[in-house]
Amino acid sequence: MTVTPPSVSSMMDSGFSATGADESLVDAVPAGYILEELSPHHRQRRVYFAEEHATIPVPITELMVGSRLELYPEVTSRGYFRVGLNGTDLVFQAGGFVGVIPVNDRVTIEVNPRVPIDNLERLIAISEGRPVSLAPHLRHYSPSAVQVPALLDLLTEAFLDCVWRIREFGLHREYQRVEPDTSFPRGRIQVGNTLRRHISHGVRHKVAASWFEQTVDTAPNRCLKYTLWYLAGRYREMQARKGMARLLTELNRAYALFDGVELDASRRFLADPLVANPSALPLTRSYYLDALQLALTIIEQRGVILRGHGQTVRMASWIVDLASIFEDYLRVVLRNGLRSLSPTIRVLNGNLAPPAGGSKFLFDDQSSNVATPDIVVRQQLEAEGEVRFPLIIEVKYKKVKSPEREDLEQTIVYVASYRAPIGLIAIPCVGGAKPGISQIGRIGDQSFYQYAVDLAALEPEEEEARFVSSIKQLLTSESGFSEN
Repeated sequence: MTVTPPSVSSMMDSGFSATGADESLVDAVPAGYILEELSPHHRQRRVYFAEEHATIPVPITELMVGSRLELYPEVTSRGYFRVGLNGTDLVFQAGGFVGVIPVNDRVTIEVNPRVPIDNLERLIAISEGRPVSLAPHLRHYSPSAVQVPALLDLLTEAFLDCVWRIREFGLHREYQRVEPDTSFPRGRIQVGNTLRRHISHGVRHKVAASWFEQTVDTAPNRCLKYTLWYLAGRYREMQARKGMARLLTELNRAYALFDGVELDASRRFLADPLVANPSALPLTRSYYLDALQLALTIIEQRGVILRGHGQTVRMASWIVDLASIFEDYLRVVLRNGLRSLSPTIRVLNGNLAPPAGGSKFLFDDQSSNVATPDIVVRQQLEAEGEVRFPLIIEVKYKKVKSPEREDLEQTIVYVASYRAPIGLIAIPCVGGAKPGISQIGRIGDQSFYQYAVDLAALEPEEEEARFVSSIKQLLTSESGFSEN
C-alpha cells in the first residue's frame, strides 16, 4: 500500500474573517473575530452566517475571478448549497449540513442549526454519527472535555496527515551533549577526567571527551511516537469494522518514521516546554504545531467543539447532517432506556430491512411499496410465536411547534400498516414551546402523540430520561407492559 504525503499547498489554508455577517445571526455568532490560518499568501476569508436550509446573499464580486465564477467544485457538487442569482448577489441556500463550509479562497459560509442545540458533541457521541470531512480545507477548533468516539477516525486521519507532512519537511532535532570515553576523540578533551579515569590506571589509548551531536530523540518526537502507539492500541481493542485495517496500516508505517526515538510510555514528555507549548518551537519547525496539538488532544482523551471558531486544534473542516444525527440519537437513547421494560422488546431502525432493521411491506399483499418509519418498537411474543409492534415513531428535525400535516399523515399510514396501537412524532423543542409529550388525537383504537425534545437542556441526561420515561408510560398504559 502506497501513501503519498500531502503537498504543502494542500495542508495550508486561508484565514477567516467574520465581517459582513448576517445581522439576524449576530447574537448566535459574535462578529469581528479573525480565524488565524497559515496560507502561502496569508489571505483572509470573509465569513457569512446562515441557518440550515436558509438563504444568504453573497456579493458576486467575492466569487468572481475575471469573468469566471470561482467556486470549489468539491463543495458545490455535493449539494451543500443551492446557488442562484438575485440582482447583483449570488444567493446561497444552505442544505442540511451544519458547519464551516469554504466556498472559495475568499468566502466561507458557516451554517448553524435551525433549532437550539446546547451540546452538539453529545448528540454525535450518543448517535455514533460520523461527520463529513472537507479535507484539505482546514480550520481551527477549540478543545472539549467531551470525547466523541465517532470522531476518533477523523482525528487519527488528521494526525496522520500531520505526520506525513513532518516526513516531508524533516524530523525535529536537538543538539545533545555526549561525554564518552573514546579512542577516537573529537570536540573537547576533558583533561581532568582523562587523568582520573584513564592515565591514573595506566590506560593510555582512551581519553574523556565531550561534544554535541544532533538527535531525533526529543520530547516532541517522543510525544508523536507515543500517540501513534496509543492510537494503534485503541484500534486493536475495537471490534473490526470498515476502514480500521487501513488506519492500522498507516499508523504502523508512521511509527517506523520515529525509529530513533524512545517510546516513552511514562509520558514524561508532557512536562517538556516544547510539548506543553508547541508554539515555542523554532519557526523552521512550525509544521510540528498542528501535530503536537492534535497529539495532546488524542492522548488526553479530549474532543473538539465543532461549532464556532477556536485557535488551538487545526484540522479539516467537518460538517454534520443534523437530521440524521437527531434520528439516530433518539433511537439509541430509546434502545438503551427500554431494556428494563421487557426482554422481548427491540428498538429498530425502520429504514433498514430485517433482521437488522424494522422495515416491512406497506400493504398486506406485499406490493413494491415499503414502510420505513424512523423508529420501530417490536415485541417478540415467544410463547405464541407472534410479532407485534406496540409503537411507531417518526422523527422530524424541523423548526415547528407541532407536526406538519404531511408528517402526521405519513405517521398514520405507518401505524396502520404495522397495526400499532401508538404512533408518535418526535420533533425538536423550538420557540419557547414546552418540551415533553402531548396527545394529538385518536383514530379508533390507535393513539397519536408528539414529543418535543429539548436539545438545549442544561441537563441533557435528565431530558433523555424524561423522554424514555414518557415512552415507557405510553407502553405500560396502552400496550400492557410492566417494567421488570
